[in-house]
Amino acid sequence: MVRKTKISRLPKVKYGPLDHALYKSATEASCRSVHVSSSDTSKGSRICPRCGSSDLGPKGTVKSRLGNIPLLRCRKCNYRFRSVRVKEISEIVYPEDLLDRYLHCTSLQGLTSIMGMKVSKSTLHRKIKQKLLSVPGWRDLIDERLQKVGRIMGIDTTSIKIGGKSYAYLHIADISSKTNLVYEILPNEKAESIIPILYFLKARGYYPVVTITDLAEELLKSTGTVYPQTIIQGCLFHLRYLLDKKLPTKRAKHAQRKRNPNNEMLRKTWLWDKAKSIMMAIAVSEKDKREELCERLKSLPLDKRAKETVEDFLTNLIYYHPPSKLYAYGCTRNLLYNNFVERCMGQIKRLKNKVRGFKRLHTTQKLIDAVWKDEQRSAEEGEELKTFIELTLDSYKDILRLHDVEELMDVSSATCARTLQKAGYTVAKEYAFSNSFIVRARKTLENYKPKTLAEAAECLGINADIAADLLRELGFNMLYLTLDHRDIVINY
Repeated sequence: MVRKTKISRLPKVKYGPLDHALYKSATEASCRSVHVSSSDTSKGSRICPRCGSSDLGPKGTVKSRLGNIPLLRCRKCNYRFRSVRVKEISEIVYPEDLLDRYLHCTSLQGLTSIMGMKVSKSTLHRKIKQKLLSVPGWRDLIDERLQKVGRIMGIDTTSIKIGGKSYAYLHIADISSKTNLVYEILPNEKAESIIPILYFLKARGYYPVVTITDLAEELLKSTGTVYPQTIIQGCLFHLRYLLDKKLPTKRAKHAQRKRNPNNEMLRKTWLWDKAKSIMMAIAVSEKDKREELCERLKSLPLDKRAKETVEDFLTNLIYYHPPSKLYAYGCTRNLLYNNFVERCMGQIKRLKNKVRGFKRLHTTQKLIDAVWKDEQRSAEEGEELKTFIELTLDSYKDILRLHDVEELMDVSSATCARTLQKAGYTVAKEYAFSNSFIVRARKTLENYKPKTLAEAAECLGINADIAADLLRELGFNMLYLTLDHRDIVINY
């Protein structure tokens, strides 16, 4: 029988206090810069922490966050240890706009490379969380912001998930001054959760004369309870979104390009398109024109789905007031398009995707506070103006007549053209074309290659006058052979 020999284990190494301090400094070196002198690695500058001997020798290097650190070996007990002696430890000075850089950067790794710091992602994340604690909430800033606001309020809610649980995000802004007032996470979207927030605003002295909302039931109930004297106006942005959702007409446009007039779906969606245009016109028209437009809307041979949509719109028509009534309270027509609050909530949704989902309620609220800690964040002027023009003139056309825009906005022709170009339109003499229409027109002309202006106008589905201005803007050469402009020859 073979006996098993018991192998004696080496005694457990006891590190000295100096080694613990050095190890701790090395592990925390992600936010420190350490300067090591070559004289510190000399033979007599250290003693062995195990046996106390000074008979030491070099034993290579070890990789660390500090860089390559030399090792020493005790010739008496063969113990190896680091030779680093920290002479100067200086904390990294983080930029003051660290939170802004984090909110605009795509990742923590990208943020470290932009700042040029040798900092680990976990250390940088802890530093960001520390800075979040000092971010003021909307309640801390409300008194200062209410001194510069108007009296047109926009309010909306959306659902968000935090740690797998559903919550509601409430955003309230003053539309006239584009100032964010409330950005709060609520347990649900019920009116009982929104009413205390509105009472807080009322106690601080905010009394809106016009409230623009998407006509959600909880918003109507809470606003009517706290502000019974305010005028509730339906948001044109949400009205257009709702009509496009209930009566989609993209297939009609696609079929129109394919030149299939016998398609049954095409004829039905043409009626949908016409009904939506009339409903949008009713929402922004005066009282004397509404009766005529409503009769036109009811006379359309619509199907059951479209008739239900029209009935719902006419039921809520009391919330779409004539522009002249709103002008008396300082609410101009471009403020009826309450896209500012919608854009603000869209930015929070993009933030959720950036941080790969919200995990904790308190941290999420602080992140939202950091996004809106600036006094004002206005939406893109060109994008808002583009949608405003589309809504008020013709919601579903890509060609605008400059004379109509001049009358609507009460500006000169030069200002009108400059404004439309800023909004993303291509201006050609008396008309302005959207970018999507320009792309489609160029492709159509390259495919069909019409020889005359009349053929080009027929391919594009527009009249010859508009086609002439468009072709000049696109850079086509045209040859005038007769006095009739329809016989103009196009040179490729």
